[in-house]
Order: sequence, then C-alpha cells, then structure tokens
Amino acid sequence: MGYVFDFKDAGNYDAWLDKGRNRHCLDLEIKLILDLLSPEKGQRVLDIGCGTGVSLEPLLEQGLSLTGIDPSPYMLDLAD
Repeated sequence: MGYVFDFKDAGNYDAWLDKGRNRHCLDLEIKLILDLLSPEKGQRVLDIGCGTGVSLEPLLEQGLSLTGIDPSPYMLDLAD
C-alpha cells in the first residue's frame, strides 16, 4: 500500500478544501458526479478513498445511502 495520511495530513486536507479556489474545484467535481450518475433517492454509493467524507455530504442531501472507506484511520476520524 502507498502512503497513508497521518493526523496532521488529515487536518491539512480539510483546511486545503476550505480555500476558495479549492472548494470551487470540489463543488465542480461533485456537480459532475451528480450529472453523470443521475442518482435517485435510496440508491447506494461506495466511495473508495473517501478521505474525511467531505465529498459525500452533497450525496447525502440527495437521499443516497453512502458507505465510505479509506486506508487512513485519521481521515476516517474526521469524517462525520
């Protein structure tokens, strides 16, 4: 397995996403995913490498059943 994020990396990851341009890129990525998948309420999604789960939040708002996995326990600790 490759590099696994530690606690400091996990915190920096979320802080990086809070910056305007980075957040905008994430928002575009999520919009693209929703447009491509056209998910319907109740469908299931598996996110492999979910990190802190920030990209899953908008999918929850769509009424999807989500499972996220990540090799870093520190990233998962920060996930909601």
